[in-house]
Amino acid sequence: MDLDTQEALTDVAERIDAVEVSLSGRIDHVEASLSGRIDHVETSLSGRIDRVETSLSGRIDHVETSLGGRIDQVETSLGGRIDLVETSLRGQIDLVEESLRGQIHVVETSLRGEIQSLRAQALALHENVREDIRFVAEHVVALSAKVDSLQR
Repeated sequence: MDLDTQEALTDVAERIDAVEVSLSGRIDHVEASLSGRIDHVETSLSGRIDRVETSLSGRIDHVETSLGGRIDQVETSLGGRIDLVETSLRGQIDLVEESLRGQIHVVETSLRGEIQSLRAQALALHENVREDIRFVAEHVVALSAKVDSLQR
């Protein structure tokens, strides 16, 4: 190999080394720059996420409070309506109960009257049957006496 070629090769090797050093520095610079930018973006996004989380948490609490209030209102309203229906039904039940008591009393009174009337009729019939039995017995005795006298 001649001297010119060797010098050319040495020159090329030196240039490659210089380019490698230059590129390595640039790569380190780009890496450091990107790392800084990534850290900045991460910090920025983390802050934004925290703000969104706080905002949403506040909104969720507001919605929860609002819905809780509405549920309480509905519960109070329905509770009042149920109380009104219950009171109304109790009143109607009391009226029906009172009416039935009156009707039962009328039926009891009527039945007692009929029972007393039937008892009086039964006693009268019993007395009539007793008198009829006495009459028949007296006549049987008289007939028996006549039959006895006729047989003698």
